[in-house]
Amino acid sequence: MEKEKIYLVGQISMINESTYLWRKDIREFFKSDTQLINNFDVIDPCLNEWLIGVNKEINKDGDDLKRGKIYKQRGMNLLVPKDYNYVLRSTGCIANLNQYDPLKPIVGSIFELAWYYQHPEKFVVGVFDGDWKDNILCNHPFVRETVDVWCRGHMEAAELIKNFYMGTN
Repeated sequence: MEKEKIYLVGQISMINESTYLWRKDIREFFKSDTQLINNFDVIDPCLNEWLIGVNKEINKDGDDLKRGKIYKQRGMNLLVPKDYNYVLRSTGCIANLNQYDPLKPIVGSIFELAWYYQHPEKFVVGVFDGDWKDNILCNHPFVRETVDVWCRGHMEAAELIKNFYMGTN
């Protein structure tokens, strides 16, 4: 039996820990019992040794103004093909479109949604903590066309996937 592979799409910011914590919640949820472990794998882009090392290096001086320094790190050009490969390897995603760090655009998440659009056989569960129909990003025709269903919280999204996909292989 092949596992569902859920990719965790969303903003990553070294300034706001929430961008890491929601992913941790989902990883722990899908590891919470044997049935879930046997049916689901979670692809968390934050569990990457390179990113962890870069965050430690940049955060050690504590200067928020140096946040853009991450885009100049050696190897950063591998980010796009790495994330594209995550989309291809997954069977779907949880796309958290909350913007936790208003100074950091969610360009990567939009690219990932475009890649999912090219693969309609993969599920996309959107997460937004407000009314997605009133949000300029979430209600954009490109996003609306790609997201299969919306949830207000990341754990609601995880429960929905569990209930819908458990044992369907």
